[in-house]
Amino acid sequence: MTSLASVLADPARAAVLQVAPEASVADVERAVIAAGGRFALVESEGAADKAAVMESFAEGLDLPDWFGRNLDALVDSLNDVGVDDAPTVVLWDRPDAFEAGDPEQYAQVLDILAERAGDLRLPRLVALIRRELRVG
Repeated sequence: MTSLASVLADPARAAVLQVAPEASVADVERAVIAAGGRFALVESEGAADKAAVMESFAEGLDLPDWFGRNLDALVDSLNDVGVDDAPTVVLWDRPDAFEAGDPEQYAQVLDILAERAGDLRLPRLVALIRRELRVG
């Protein structure tokens, strides 16, 4: 299993990682700060549609009022997240209702996070996803 500290220690490592559902937000935040990162929580529990999820990103990332609340605006806003001296770790918490209600849009948001995490020209961003694990 990959540790968060090892991911944050490697500046060339792009990452979108699953966090165990039993891990608390406070524990994840402490681990991020201990590893020298900046922490942002995107709380999406119960957000079943794209509008609600975009609102959770707006709140969690403290995006400006003019944030367009669509996927293109999310791409643009994520490009502005971060500072050069420390990685920003975004914990997308409990997107389960969105995944169940609109799996295609959920996959698009994951793709956006992965693309942003992989863009090493921008300040470092690591995305963590904490959702219920499903079997089968």
